[in-house]
Amino acid sequence: MNATKIPPAQLNNTDNIIRLPTLIHEAVTAEYLKAADADATKTLYEWLQSQPYSVQREEGLRILRKLRILK
Repeated sequence: MNATKIPPAQLNNTDNIIRLPTLIHEAVTAEYLKAADADATKTLYEWLQSQPYSVQREEGLRILRKLRILK
């Protein structure tokens, strides 16, 4: 459950969605399933659910940069 209650319009907009080939999508998903740096008892995905949209977005962008999908 997303404790921050991000409005669907904010999540489902063209600034927040990119198309990824399946193999790249799987690599991104694998990053979200790693232990969170801030709380090793949770996956990154689980930890992000309690964070505001800005933190969630920045973490997503960080992952895309780490995987060299974005510069």
